Amino acid sequence: MRGFTLIEVELSIFVVAMGVLGVAGLYPLGFRESRFAREELVAVAAAEGAMSRAVSALSNTNLSWSAWQEVAQSGDLSALDDALLADLPAGWASRLTVTAGEPARLCVGVRVSPLPGTLDSAPLFYSEVRFQGRGE
Repeated sequence: MRGFTLIEVELSIFVVAMGVLGVAGLYPLGFRESRFAREELVAVAAAEGAMSRAVSALSNTNLSWSAWQEVAQSGDLSALDDALLADLPAGWASRLTVTAGEPARLCVGVRVSPLPGTLDSAPLFYSEVRFQGRGE
């Protein structure tokens, strides 16, 4: 007598079902990783845009020494450019920091994250800018 027994058929169906369910279980993981990658791409683009605008605002040759010192002391660039982080999607967290190194040098850092609680673990974009403006 030729053919398969019922046990062999059941075992082969079980093996195939486990394989299909295993592959199907990877789909949510793939979707989640794809969403994280899109969010990270937007965060990197926004941070790089903010960084380039901050460096541009601080590299302005019309910037006076008193304005430079004000930014260095307060750490606030909004007086120079209100739209540094304006292109972020709603609900995203961001932090733009300015710290004084030497008197004529500022260190600018930007962090951007889609989740407000994860801002400290977001990548830091960092640049140094030297004073190129006019004296007063």
